[in-house]
Amino acid sequence: PWSRQGVREGREDPRADVFWRVIDIVGELAGRPKGEALQCFVLENVEGILLEDVHRRRGIDDVEARLKARAPQFKVRVMQLNSREY
Repeated sequence: PWSRQGVREGREDPRADVFWRVIDIVGELAGRPKGEALQCFVLENVEGILLEDVHRRRGIDDVEARLKARAPQFKVRVMQLNSREY
């Protein structure tokens, strides 16, 4: 949905549903009782998620909003890393 190579439909692309489901799972796991709850997580995606899609929306803004709604106890931090450096 956010690749520079595709049509860049963003959240309108049905393939984004997989990513939204992952966020739902993070929220479900984070909401478990203390001692069982998810403590941290890492999500990875393509650089294009930082850019506007054809609808003039940035995917990262949707991701951050959904994460904050589903797992408000987590501090969400966006980092752009290059795997060649690790």
